[in-house]
Amino acid sequence: MSSELGAWKVKYADVLQEGRVGPRDAQDKVKLAERNLVRAQRNLEAGDSDEALAAENAIVNAADALLARAGYRLRGKTGSHRARFEFPDLPREFRDLRSRLDRIRSLRATVTYDAVDVVDASEATDVVRIAENLVAIARKTLA
Repeated sequence: MSSELGAWKVKYADVLQEGRVGPRDAQDKVKLAERNLVRAQRNLEAGDSDEALAAENAIVNAADALLARAGYRLRGKTGSHRARFEFPDLPREFRDLRSRLDRIRSLRATVTYDAVDVVDASEATDVVRIAENLVAIARKTLA
């Protein structure tokens, strides 16, 4: 185990479950990511930019698939989102987008709980493209 992985496991011990998932769970998560991606694409095509941010679910599912392949699952608690995207064995593309993923998550929370017509079509299109790329990377990594 790398020192980086060891430090991550210590830092996120309160949200981390180890050994409860594996390859089959990873495949299920990729399928779920693909389904959520289709939903986001459909919302984007229908002109609902706010709801196109359902692509964030696909991104989370893709990251969770890679965690599951490594034998990790995160409890749905405060800190799990940060733990997910700080997982040191995620492909570089996920890590490089960490700040962008935080913005997407924030926007998603806003359109889910607080306001409407927050996201313009350009930004929604960008989010869907990011999700398409990350889901494809997860699928390829698991193949």
